[in-house]
Amino acid sequence: KILTTEEIAIVLRDDELLYIPTVGGQNDGQPVTFQEAGFSDSMVVFENKGHDFPQRIVYVKQGEDKMLAYIEGEMNGEHMKMEYPYVKH
Repeated sequence: KILTTEEIAIVLRDDELLYIPTVGGQNDGQPVTFQEAGFSDSMVVFENKGHDFPQRIVYVKQGEDKMLAYIEGEMNGEHMKMEYPYVKH
């Protein structure tokens, strides 16, 4: 059963790294742009403070075969965070 679909473009535009997801059933099918807000050897953070939810998307490398992605921000006046762990097989 497919719950949702998401297409992601990561684009370097004018020396700025952009994360541009298009999520099925959201935002009238239009992409939303998040700008790079910080990075290191093990983490990259994208932000769009004007977006309803999430306002931040974070990817954290956790060793050679693991990564944690999470989205967070304010929703209905409350801080929300959803985590997505990934393991390389």
